[in-house]
Amino acid sequence: MVGSDNPGSRHPVDQLILDIAQSGRQAGGTELAEIAHHVAAVGFPTTTTEAGARLAGIYWRGRLLELGSSLPYDVAHYLRHCRARQEWPLGTGLDDYVASISV
Repeated sequence: MVGSDNPGSRHPVDQLILDIAQSGRQAGGTELAEIAHHVAAVGFPTTTTEAGARLAGIYWRGRLLELGSSLPYDVAHYLRHCRARQEWPLGTGLDDYVASISV
């Protein structure tokens, strides 16, 4: 619910994320744990998003992604973290990535 016009309707962790982002401060260890647990429990939206510059030029299932290519959110996050940034071990698949960040 991040981005809601009514701050009172936000989950407390969504508000925490906004507060940290707007202040520019670093999140503490307990805050990071709360955020990670909340995000993992919520999961990815079922809608699509557009590929950004980091994903342009990456192949996904036989398709060369271009800036603005439409992708499911889980795929976009997977490609960003596992392929573009290489934050997960080489060979990590989409299902393994999603399972690793889920509660």
